[in-house]
Amino acid sequence: MKLIKNEMKKIILSRKYLVVMSIFIVLYACISVLMYKDTLKSKPETMLSFNEKNLEYWQNQKKDKDIPKERKNEIEQNIKSIERRNKDLKFQIANKNLNWKKRLTKDNNNLKKQIKESEKNGENAAISEYKQQIAMNDYYLNNNIRPTPNYEITAFNVMPKVNMIIGFLIISIIIAIMTSTSVSGEFNPATIKLLLTKPVSRERVLFSKFMASVLVCILSFLIIKILAFLVLGTVFSFGSFKEPMAYYSRYIANKDLIANIGLGVKPDLSSLKMSSIFKFVVLSEGINMLFIMATVSVCLLISTLTKKSSTSISISGVLFAVISIINTKQLDNATGGNLVIHKVMPYLFSTYSTGELVISREIIPKIGLPFVNIPFIIFILLAWTIGCYLISNFIFVKRDIL
Repeated sequence: MKLIKNEMKKIILSRKYLVVMSIFIVLYACISVLMYKDTLKSKPETMLSFNEKNLEYWQNQKKDKDIPKERKNEIEQNIKSIERRNKDLKFQIANKNLNWKKRLTKDNNNLKKQIKESEKNGENAAISEYKQQIAMNDYYLNNNIRPTPNYEITAFNVMPKVNMIIGFLIISIIIAIMTSTSVSGEFNPATIKLLLTKPVSRERVLFSKFMASVLVCILSFLIIKILAFLVLGTVFSFGSFKEPMAYYSRYIANKDLIANIGLGVKPDLSSLKMSSIFKFVVLSEGINMLFIMATVSVCLLISTLTKKSSTSISISGVLFAVISIINTKQLDNATGGNLVIHKVMPYLFSTYSTGELVISREIIPKIGLPFVNIPFIIFILLAWTIGCYLISNFIFVKRDIL
């Protein structure tokens, strides 16, 4: 325990930690401001105007006779999705002055009619969205909770969006810079040599470095998130922690998508579940912690393989920057990107950098493979953590340091 405390102090008091965390705080603040502005633009009238322009763009794209089959399918899915969204926006605008309970009841009746139409046309995506919205409306009505509009600024409304972007784009790079010199950075000043002359096993030395890195990363990110949540809630509103989240816990193979592009899933309509936003946030952070452990373990392995801190930090930084770009491109749409890479992605820990996407199960249609679920994701994250750590331990114990 004393070794871990000493390693944590070493990380926290280092100039690199202060610089990296300062950069992270600035980026976090900038993304929060962007999400704040984006949320304000979510008013039904603004969204409808934007969607109409977007719809026109996709309809023009569809007219291109030279587009491949996969691209055409993607365009058609986008058009249908926008049209469904526009129906909902027009309903919100037409009924915005109606009492919220009457509005939700009316919305449910309208959605049930649309489900019947979609069943005739075999539109599974539309049916799943409509059932999800009905479940949300019923939850609000049964629990007497006034729904928070999408454009209202609350901590529970904005923070998950911010954390999602942070997880996708920069969290792994920050971790890499902060922890990739945990072993290699000790060789120049010969602190490891000095430490190993004391009655402490090499296994304990490496374990203390791993645990210190994990704890510092988890605590640092959590403190910043909590402070941001408190600031946003104090300045605007916290929102209700009872706000519901509807999601499908299981997905099955979508034969139509598989025939067109080689992969694809659709929700199992019998698996619709509800969760409070508070539970959603807590579970998301649990996945984020597992991801941090896996990332630290990979960085520890890189650090163990190299003897110069500049080498390990360069390799880690570039590696995770490239991974972030690939992840964003591949997961942006399950019908886009390279099919071979896409089929490998479920087995990469970097795919699950955003706990919010994992807990909401939105990551599953983005991957497009039905065997991906929460137990599988947890197994992958733990496998990378344990596997990389054991390899690091083997190398560190066998290496000739003295």
